[in-house]
Amino acid sequence: MEQNNNNESEIPVRKIFISYSRSNDEYVNKVRELAEELANHTMDVELDQWSLKEGDDKFVYMEQMVNDPTIDKVIILLDKKYKEKADGRKDGVGTETTIMTPKIYADVVEKRGKQKFIPVIMERDAETGKEFVPTFLDGRIYIDLTDADHYAEKFEELVRAIHDKPIYKKPVPGKAPSYLLEDEGTNLGTSGRARRAIEFLVNDKPQALNAVKDYFTLVTENLRMFDFPPETQQMIDESIIEKIQEITPLRDEIVDVFSAIARYREDSAIYEEIHNFFEQLLPYFEYRNDGDSNHQWAADHYKFFGYELFLYAVAALLRFKRFGQLNKLTEQGYYFSGSPYSRNQNSLLSFLKFNTYSEALQNYNKRQQRQYLSVEAHYMNKRAIRKDFTFEDLMQADFLLFLLYQIDDKESSNTFWVSWYPSTLTFAEYRDKPFEVFSRSQSRKFFDKFKVCLRNASKEELSDLFEKIKENKESRFGRRWANLSSFTGIDQIVTRP
Repeated sequence: MEQNNNNESEIPVRKIFISYSRSNDEYVNKVRELAEELANHTMDVELDQWSLKEGDDKFVYMEQMVNDPTIDKVIILLDKKYKEKADGRKDGVGTETTIMTPKIYADVVEKRGKQKFIPVIMERDAETGKEFVPTFLDGRIYIDLTDADHYAEKFEELVRAIHDKPIYKKPVPGKAPSYLLEDEGTNLGTSGRARRAIEFLVNDKPQALNAVKDYFTLVTENLRMFDFPPETQQMIDESIIEKIQEITPLRDEIVDVFSAIARYREDSAIYEEIHNFFEQLLPYFEYRNDGDSNHQWAADHYKFFGYELFLYAVAALLRFKRFGQLNKLTEQGYYFSGSPYSRNQNSLLSFLKFNTYSEALQNYNKRQQRQYLSVEAHYMNKRAIRKDFTFEDLMQADFLLFLLYQIDDKESSNTFWVSWYPSTLTFAEYRDKPFEVFSRSQSRKFFDKFKVCLRNASKEELSDLFEKIKENKESRFGRRWANLSSFTGIDQIVTRP
């Protein structure tokens, strides 16, 4: 015997009544066709066209249908005539309206999620496009069958509504995420603005620029929430590590915004907001010797935060090939008005300012006898758990910034006594392959676009630079001298079209 795989028997037959206006013969036929289509989807359809015979009282029939407890759903088909008759309480539609109005109110109050009355738009105003909805149905969610291009999906929506089988169901509450079970962290209240900014960026909304600006402004205004309280004086190196961990959700939120900007936007104005954001971070690098947190290491978590974020920003720009914007980010100066505790008042600083060094982390490394070659690199590697940007991306960004430091005039006033030490490359001691952007630079077409990130240095100029770095012994990032030619695959650059 052949097995029956038909699951129709599992879906109960729904009894429905269709309320409509006999506007004209064409519309009456259209209503009947819809009723037949619904009947083919496990429904017992009550329609006057086949339920009433000559001599029957249509008003009694309509009243019976609306009041019949066996009717699961009342489908109200709305066109211009229906609205006119319902609002004027005319003819059969007027009778049904009088009966249905109190029942619809009870339907809303008592049967949330499984309403009996389903409005369906069958006609719109030809001039304004506005739907014809009678007063007694104002505010009710309806199904629109007027668009031929979306008829199939809207008809499915109607069938699902009749069977109380919506496409989207309220999820069952899951387990609490682990971070809710941990000690309460610092909440800057920025997540809503981050989501708004990303949504506008993804959907190319004109408000995206202001949304990004508002987000970065709120972050820099509220970042002081991560300051140390006045009583924090002991074991501050360990407290710095705790602060770095506490700031991780904010880091990821900011990186999400960086990534959305780089992926979806080309306009320079929005990239200027990234530059402005980093400029507003500079005051946080200065410890506040004002009686609140006067330990000289009290700003070290902000220094680490700035360094790490700058690497992620560069990584995002590289990922989405925003080479011109990356060049601007590193070429444009960062104005710092200074503070009473600063040595750099009213200065235009280089991007090198973000290559920070933490005395607190060095002290912790020494005190714990960890012997990390770079404590900053150790924690960046440990924290690089994102799927979109890996530690490899951070090393590539760090290496590129080191090259820019070497290419730029190191004798200029705003780089004196400042350098870019690529601490993440302590993890590349034995690396013998080029980073991705340099592998891709085997293509002349790619390199011609990418080289703006290197101040338009040619292959030959890069080779000369590597020799100079080697002579000056400036390429030791760990226990060994780095092979810059290996990191770049310099011999293979522009060897392909």
